[in-house]
Amino acid sequence: MTLTKKLYGVIISSFILVILHYLMYLFIPSAWDLALKPGNLKAINFITAFFAHLNENHLYSNLLSFVLLALSCKKKIISAWFVFLVSGWFGNLCVVIFGNSMVLGFSGGLVGLSLLNIFYHTNRFGLVISLFYIMIIFSNIYLQKNNVSHYAHIGGFIASLLMVGYLKFKEKSSSKNI
Repeated sequence: MTLTKKLYGVIISSFILVILHYLMYLFIPSAWDLALKPGNLKAINFITAFFAHLNENHLYSNLLSFVLLALSCKKKIISAWFVFLVSGWFGNLCVVIFGNSMVLGFSGGLVGLSLLNIFYHTNRFGLVISLFYIMIIFSNIYLQKNNVSHYAHIGGFIASLLMVGYLKFKEKSSSKNI
């Protein structure tokens, strides 16, 4: 995939993420109503909690990470989106199962993109960005910073590890069949 196509894909993806965030707050102005919460599970909140963020600082810091990680990703944008969505939703689900707080955002998906980059050894820039992102996330978990959804990051890590492992296994088995 050429850099131009990837850049267009990342710009369109970023635009979609921002539009979804603001559309949700247009119709449901309370973060509390958009969040995924233990004990108060609604199917719609599995979607809204992923795309909505607590505030604009949260949205744009996650978006910057998304852009850097997605641009450096070696896999096709569809594979990257799949890992991003599944690891993000699984991370949010882990908060509901193991945690006791509400969850908003797609941080688990960012961990998924980071692992995708690390396992597929993108260019050095992508590797450094991914390792840096993982280091920041797990240092926050270690330091027990507030407002950081530890279970979402760990859940995203586990889901992406399983998906990347599957992709690697699939590639190995298809290369043996040739």
